Amino acid sequence: MQKAFWKITFAIYFFGLAINLHAIPARKPLSGSTQFVHQSYNWIQKRTIMNLSEVESQETAIILKDKRLIEYAYDLKTGRLFMYDTRHKIIRVNSHSAIEEFNKVYIPMRNALSIIEIKARFISKTGRIVELDKNQIKDLDNPYNAGLFKIFAISGAEVGGEIEYIYTLKQHPRFFGREIFQTSVTAKDVSFEIVTPKNLVFEAKSYNNFPQMEMDIDRYADKNVLGVYVNKVESLVPEQYSYYHANLMRVDYKWGYDKEQTEKAHLMTWDYLGEFFHSDIYSFNKKMTLTDRQRMEKFLKKIIPASATSVEEKIKAIEKYIKQNIRLAENSHNKEENPLDVLRNRHGSEIGIVRLFAALFTLADVEHEVVLTTDRTYAKFDRDFETLNYLDKYLFHFPNTQHFLAPHSPEYKYGTVPYHYTHNQGLFISPSYEGFDIFSSKIQEIPASEYQSNYDLTELNVKLAPNFSTTNIHLKRSFSGYYAVNLLYHYENSSEAQKKEVIENVLRRFGNDIKVANVEVNHQQDDPYTDYFKIEADLTTSSPIEYAGNNFLFRIGDLMDKHEKISKEQERHLHIERDYQQGVHKIIYLEIPEGYWIKNITSLNQEAFIEENGERTAAFTSRYDVVGNNLIRIEIEEFYKKIDYSKDKIQDFHKITNAAASFNKIALIFEKEN
Repeated sequence: MQKAFWKITFAIYFFGLAINLHAIPARKPLSGSTQFVHQSYNWIQKRTIMNLSEVESQETAIILKDKRLIEYAYDLKTGRLFMYDTRHKIIRVNSHSAIEEFNKVYIPMRNALSIIEIKARFISKTGRIVELDKNQIKDLDNPYNAGLFKIFAISGAEVGGEIEYIYTLKQHPRFFGREIFQTSVTAKDVSFEIVTPKNLVFEAKSYNNFPQMEMDIDRYADKNVLGVYVNKVESLVPEQYSYYHANLMRVDYKWGYDKEQTEKAHLMTWDYLGEFFHSDIYSFNKKMTLTDRQRMEKFLKKIIPASATSVEEKIKAIEKYIKQNIRLAENSHNKEENPLDVLRNRHGSEIGIVRLFAALFTLADVEHEVVLTTDRTYAKFDRDFETLNYLDKYLFHFPNTQHFLAPHSPEYKYGTVPYHYTHNQGLFISPSYEGFDIFSSKIQEIPASEYQSNYDLTELNVKLAPNFSTTNIHLKRSFSGYYAVNLLYHYENSSEAQKKEVIENVLRRFGNDIKVANVEVNHQQDDPYTDYFKIEADLTTSSPIEYAGNNFLFRIGDLMDKHEKISKEQERHLHIERDYQQGVHKIIYLEIPEGYWIKNITSLNQEAFIEENGERTAAFTSRYDVVGNNLIRIEIEEFYKKIDYSKDKIQDFHKITNAAASFNKIALIFEKEN
């Protein structure tokens, strides 16, 4: 169920945000207009299955029709505006797995006022038609916190036949949205139309090579049609080092303007959206009574130490209290929730917690900006298309320190925010201050942290027993940045037994039979971008040693994190985008037992890299040096100094990964000296 579900839950999130930015006044329909021109839309009553090419017949499934109609129409009696959402889909199921995936249909009802039509059928390859018994339509309440659904299964589905369904829902109007047209299944006869009264003009932008929508003002005398038709949308499968969802063909759309009110005066602009969110977040500050203000100031004195005079000390004190004491109420948006309510209840909605942070920063005289952005793993912020689609994630930015804070992510402390919000843009909103109603909003970059900030540093002193029975290791390991975030959070919020388990998980990679002694843990989160988590320990294991006749094999690659070798992939379609810039640096001091030498020591030298404009932007290197009679020093480094790389670098990427995987397989041969 979960696999089928993501296709609709992503859309629901946006479509559910039916924020009424501008009230549409009730009105009489234009003379001679029809309320809902697609109310008679239907499928072909009697038909057999469609003809497929030989190639198409080999697909496990193929979508033969994907028709989407969104129509805005004034009610004939009341003059109120409603939205009618029609979906018509036909899927050829050529395998049992396809039947499993497409046999159940989920219809989102979160914003539905009523059902105009639901019908479905299965057409077998022999022409047998089985229609949906509407008594089999069931309610599914809030799966995955996605609201109410209607759900039904298509009876009698067989391999080689077609599943077909149509539904139309009457809804409150949505003034922005997103439609995703590409999946891992090829789709044919794909169309999307937005039909509106003549006075309401919608705009749209297509992404990832999907054709742009075009306006047709002549099809109906009293309606606009913004539409697109595509004969075929090729399937897209996930590719390593790329964000699948962000690269799918899609359309974002929005209400542009009302001709009857202000000709081409665009309503959804960054300036207006900045004003909207500014009012939503800071209105409490203006309404605050003297008593409210005194309560908040008294509370601030409790949580900010008297010794805290710097901006950063104030920020950290406020963040620490809220993240340790205020619980986020999931799937909640209370328009009237004010900061005092959140403090009193010790829980709040996303917007309630943002309002609390903003109010406390304002009262503590901390210069700040609210930032609204989006998760780039699903869609990167587009400053050229002004829409609420890109304003669903909150951050705070502090101009004096140039650091960010993630208000809803307790594991991230001031200075580090979720990587999927960075390497992106956002809407930065500066508050108005007491005595002034002026505020500002602008689009700015949310920069990614440098690769030196996200490092895994390890030093291993390795001594083999004279008879090669055990390996003794003194480990020093330090994690910083994104490597440290989850370790720090889980360690700081765990019992002693759980802390021991956290450490064991870090050390277990050195062998299942590992014995641990003299463990020391050091960690701090005092300074932005210098957070670290350090472990020092003595380890004993026999796992990396094997006997080979008169020789001994030491699998030194077992001391490294595992890399899987990548075979040459099919034609690359997507550019490379990593989570964040990062680096790994390991130094191994290996003491050679008396009377032995390493026969294949040169195998320790490995190198693969990407060079751009004379600089290595990604690399894996390993090299050894003899630093004493029986001691060698092995240095391994892997780093990625960029997030984006062109797709023609994929083979170089594979060489880097494969060089690391080859190191994992190195077994040093210890041979007795003559």
